[in-house]
Amino acid sequence: MSKSEHPLHALTEYLPENTFEAVAEYITKYKVHLTISRERKSVLGNYRNAYSNQNHRISVNGNLNKYSFLVTLLHELAHLLTFDKFGHCVQSHGREWKNEFGVLLADFIKRKVFPLDIESELLASLHNPGASSCAEEGLMRVLRKYDKQREGFMLVEEVPLNGIFKTQDGRQFIKRERVRKRFRCEEVGAKKVYSFSPVYEVELVGINDSKIKLSGAKIIDNYAKPPQKDGYILLDDLPTNAIFQIDDGRKFKKIEKLRTRIKCEEVATKSFFVFSSKYPVKPGR
Repeated sequence: MSKSEHPLHALTEYLPENTFEAVAEYITKYKVHLTISRERKSVLGNYRNAYSNQNHRISVNGNLNKYSFLVTLLHELAHLLTFDKFGHCVQSHGREWKNEFGVLLADFIKRKVFPLDIESELLASLHNPGASSCAEEGLMRVLRKYDKQREGFMLVEEVPLNGIFKTQDGRQFIKRERVRKRFRCEEVGAKKVYSFSPVYEVELVGINDSKIKLSGAKIIDNYAKPPQKDGYILLDDLPTNAIFQIDDGRKFKKIEKLRTRIKCEEVATKSFFVFSSKYPVKPGR
């Protein structure tokens, strides 16, 4: 099952404090069938208008942090209010929808339920809200601060120039230069160039050193951690420039720390790799 349905009061665990009553009022008044969905890659929320014997239906991804969840829910409620007033006679994210969304946001901002950084970004977008939930880059940055942090994951703008990252579908890219508001990125192997939003979340895979041709570089990508054995320590505990060995026998030199990962050079090939700082290794000579 990709969706779950619970009594309305269960909604409190997904919302910021002191927002349930106001949200529940809309849900009850318009007889909304609200569904909490598992993570969906393409959307954060969805609205379907009432018809025949069907109520208004709204779904929101349950993996969102509480502030992202509320903003997304208000986004979808704005669709409901727009439909209630204008039916299908206006554009989905036209002037009418922007007005309804702005009014909803303003109401909840007055309630002081958002941290100051989120409140500031919401205030800046009141007169022209984005068509996608949490779409403004500044808003996405501050909302992300309240997500549960995942090791190795970062925004494209945080990936080092020429760094290699992986998208959700498993493809790998090299980050190139910024062109206006977006980054040019080259797909590894395919040599195709794509344009990425600076606030698109990706997983750092490695560093493409300028001395190494990409076609000859090997990347350690989520190796299964070797079992704990006598003589093994965490890579993070090893001194810089120390030599270590991993479970398949290869030897590396620890170079420098990159956020939660560590850049290392393979002794035999002089190729660069990026390891988790918590990767178990065996100190060597």
